Amino acid sequence: MRRLCRHARPAVVSILTVLGAVPGCAGNSDPLTPNPGVAGTPAVYVLRSVAGHPPPVVWVTNESVTITVQADTLRFFGGGLGGRVVRQRYDEAGQLEPTVRRETAEFEVLQRADRVELSFVCPDLAQCLAAPHFTGRVTANELIFDQALNYLVPLRYERVRG
Repeated sequence: MRRLCRHARPAVVSILTVLGAVPGCAGNSDPLTPNPGVAGTPAVYVLRSVAGHPPPVVWVTNESVTITVQADTLRFFGGGLGGRVVRQRYDEAGQLEPTVRRETAEFEVLQRADRVELSFVCPDLAQCLAAPHFTGRVTANELIFDQALNYLVPLRYERVRG
């Protein structure tokens, strides 16, 4: 069983629309559901802007670190599950050179109509912030997160595949 961050909701389910299953309808009408015509193809979204600025852009800053996002990709696999790959530059206090890291994370998805929440799975032995971590709305081609813990908002992601 996956461990969500403390105080997270135990069950997270993606709501699928009926139109995607109607014969004769072209394409996928649920923006977060993988393309049913191509087995195993996830819906893929890439970060296009943070608070109105395209990457690379600072999206987290405090007295200890400034984090600049270079690229961020969200994949929705269906069944309320997804994955993230993000490339970030960390400028940490006391270090002479910044470090660039590629990080991956799993998340669970809860969708209600056009509202969506992402709750990242907390690694074992980690102390994580309470879920949901990203909250926003979904359109046919875009995810717009107006709440994202510790990040500047809005975060705008464009659908590029699936």
